[in-house]
Amino acid sequence: MSFNAQKSKCLVILSNACRYLRPLLQDNVFYVDGKPIDFVSSFPHLGHVITDTLDDGPDITKRLGNFTGQVNNVLCFFGKVSCDVNARLFRAYCTSFYGCELWDLSGGNLSGFCTAWRKALRRIWNLPYRMHCHLLPLLCNCMPVFEEICKRSLKFLQTCVFHNTTLIIPAKAFARNYVITGVRLSVCLSVTTITK
Repeated sequence: MSFNAQKSKCLVILSNACRYLRPLLQDNVFYVDGKPIDFVSSFPHLGHVITDTLDDGPDITKRLGNFTGQVNNVLCFFGKVSCDVNARLFRAYCTSFYGCELWDLSGGNLSGFCTAWRKALRRIWNLPYRMHCHLLPLLCNCMPVFEEICKRSLKFLQTCVFHNTTLIIPAKAFARNYVITGVRLSVCLSVTTITK
């Protein structure tokens, strides 16, 4: 097996207690097939942006750009059809949100994403920008985007906790910690009990 050094990057994730070691690590050089590997602070992997601080902000920003592009494509190519058809196209092509199950829901990074979702719904339905945001999910017969992401996160954690394989033991421990101490599941549990 051979590795391509040009496609390989070194991303070091340190705990907060060990952040002082970062300058020491960047003085080192790792080689693959005799070629040096670059140190990076973030790197796209399988479509997701992973950072050395495990911050979801860059990944959410990238997904926001993808979402905005998808909405613009739906409105550009299907702008002449009825609002009902556009709403169906919106649900089919603009609401994948791959990887949102792993986002930190307690951080403030999702507020911009939720705002863009509400603006997109107003554009899809040709509604005035002053339309109250709580009425939008009722009009389109869907959950608000934050609650949808919470539901997906909860489903992911539930699948991890009740899975029979030993390969995901760290994910089970992570999920159990959130069940006991986390804000994430308390928000999600209240949402999913209402929407089921």
